[in-house]
Amino acid sequence: MECAISLRPANLGAQAVVVRYRYIVDGLAAAYGLVPTGDDRVVLRPGAFRELFVDGGYPVPLWFRHKFPLPAGRGLLTETPEGLAFAGSFELDLADIHHRRLAWHIDGCKGLSIHFTYARRPPTRDGLEVADLATAREVSICPIGGDRRCMISSFHKIPIQEVRS
Repeated sequence: MECAISLRPANLGAQAVVVRYRYIVDGLAAAYGLVPTGDDRVVLRPGAFRELFVDGGYPVPLWFRHKFPLPAGRGLLTETPEGLAFAGSFELDLADIHHRRLAWHIDGCKGLSIHFTYARRPPTRDGLEVADLATAREVSICPIGGDRRCMISSFHKIPIQEVRS
């Protein structure tokens, strides 16, 4: 008895399949007060980003763990009494192996972290640096936030269907 198995997919015509997802994320990207930044300890003062908000929100790129720019990842920072709020989005194409790996990591992330620069001044007596004027460079999705207060408040994954034959 002979058995033939075809490893080629059968052509069943065009089908709608999910190959991309749009992620929509928002939360607190920077909290005012003491911010641990690696070896430095910085006090981020309310109003430190005031020059960025002349016309409302401030657009910034969205990254993953401050290392990998997310495809088309962008968002908007706005100032709140607690710190800087972030709202943004990005898309991942699951046909790309790198995007599939990234999607696996991102789904477990809970925090936001901001990369900012500021005019450095000599530290205070207790070793703290004070940031009175700062510039946001990017916001990152991270497993945990840069500060325990910097958490993702909503995270939506929306499938985008495409027709493939």
